[in-house]
Amino acid sequence: MHERQRVISEGWGQKYLLAHRLNQSADSGQLPDAKIPPFLFPPGWHFNTLAALDYFQACRAAQDERLQDALDILQSKRNLDGTWN
Repeated sequence: MHERQRVISEGWGQKYLLAHRLNQSADSGQLPDAKIPPFLFPPGWHFNTLAALDYFQACRAAQDERLQDALDILQSKRNLDGTWN
């Protein structure tokens, strides 16, 4: 893939994820499948909100308010002692 095509593809992918606030259905605003937790480790073939957040951090994407729901979910999983549940 040429560099220009890669940049365009990444841009479309970012717009899609942000339009869905990383993990919500476009129709209902709910998680697409409540049986699949938003954070899976190790990441598999299911959509993984944590991996999406990591992607946005790694590519140094601009801060966007549509990331906030996913960041709130992430923060809610942190225990007071700094460990994660």
